[in-house]
Amino acid sequence: MVISNLETPLAGQSLKYTYEKWSFNTPETLLYALKDLGFKLLSTANNHCLDRGKEGLLKTLLTLDRFGIDHIGTYATQRDRDLSYIRTISELRIAFLAYTYGTNSSFNKEYLEEDGYMVNLFQPQEKKVINKNDYFHRVINKSFRIFSSFIPYKWRFYSNLKQLRNDIKQSKEKADFVVMCMHCGGQYNAVPDKYTSFLVDYLLDNGVNFVIGNHPHVVHKSKKKGNQNFAFYSLGDLCSYPGSEGSCCDNASIRSSYSIIVHIDFQNRKLDSVSCKFEIVKSIIDNQGLSQVFSLYDLILHEENVEKKNELLADNEWIVRKVTDSQQIKVDLKREYSLF
Repeated sequence: MVISNLETPLAGQSLKYTYEKWSFNTPETLLYALKDLGFKLLSTANNHCLDRGKEGLLKTLLTLDRFGIDHIGTYATQRDRDLSYIRTISELRIAFLAYTYGTNSSFNKEYLEEDGYMVNLFQPQEKKVINKNDYFHRVINKSFRIFSSFIPYKWRFYSNLKQLRNDIKQSKEKADFVVMCMHCGGQYNAVPDKYTSFLVDYLLDNGVNFVIGNHPHVVHKSKKKGNQNFAFYSLGDLCSYPGSEGSCCDNASIRSSYSIIVHIDFQNRKLDSVSCKFEIVKSIIDNQGLSQVFSLYDLILHEENVEKKNELLADNEWIVRKVTDSQQIKVDLKREYSLF
């Protein structure tokens, strides 16, 4: 079963197609490609889910339904949100959850109130941007942020984490394994931030078996906890977009054109029978500004220029050590790498 994060609304031409920084809306033709590639489930809980407002969020869900692609993380009704999403695969019941840190609400001005069920949130939405000339409220807001920074996350975001904990519990009661699609982390950060690290530990401690992270746009480390519970802090971007390789990420420590595809194989209902591997891919933008995704293993095998081949080999080694969070392991060229 192939799953991924869909970080754009599919809200139709009437709401205008754009790919500006805080405003995404993509033609539904994308789904023809995704369906052809075998994608069965898409996470829609991310910071761009309200880029076309609540109308765009609802239209996105209808579009996915029309194409026969399942979705988790954003919802049309409270009833939809409260239902556990569980797929039976070879007699194993696997529950999938999706949550996001936010929705860019301070930029798109789309705030959830009584309709908070529409988006699964790890924490409350971002606050409204205060008028720069409103000195009094600016001081109050800044003071509140400073005060809040001393409160542990588990108490600061208690209400959201309570809902999260209940969702995990409900999923565990009905399924053999629980997978969380986690949308969180600093964009183009070289390493996970403190809040993302807290969330990973919180999810694993509360019964999630596999955490699949995205949002930083670059590859981060993975983590094993207990009896083969795995967390990937960030897979990177499967498909880079024109401009993402620009000055904001011109940094050798992040390698923004690379990402990983995680393969989780289940043999039976026991955790110690699960194998977790990953494959490295590279997104290359051609002369027309279009991105094509290649297996790094294949690129290395077919590269005839010795200097370029050595560069790719060095990148391969760097990413394997990054994902496994180990500088000591010997890295041989493989299509897939096992974790730990």
